[in-house]
Amino acid sequence: EKRMCALEGAEDARATASGMAAVSAALLCSVKAGDHIVAARALFGSCRWVVETLAPRYGIQSTLIDGTDIANWEK
Repeated sequence: EKRMCALEGAEDARATASGMAAVSAALLCSVKAGDHIVAARALFGSCRWVVETLAPRYGIQSTLIDGTDIANWEK
């Protein structure tokens, strides 16, 4: 992590075992119980599992929408 900081000129960095570990950590660190995630239905399968199955275990609701229609994002 220190080497990544040096290479990227960053203050801090985190290494994860996989891309999905990074995605899960980034998403779940950004929300808390009572929050609501709005995501496009066209998600990578594992990302969809995080949103639909894992997040509710922490009291986080989700709605999957047709992400190709901008009006759905504005609701």
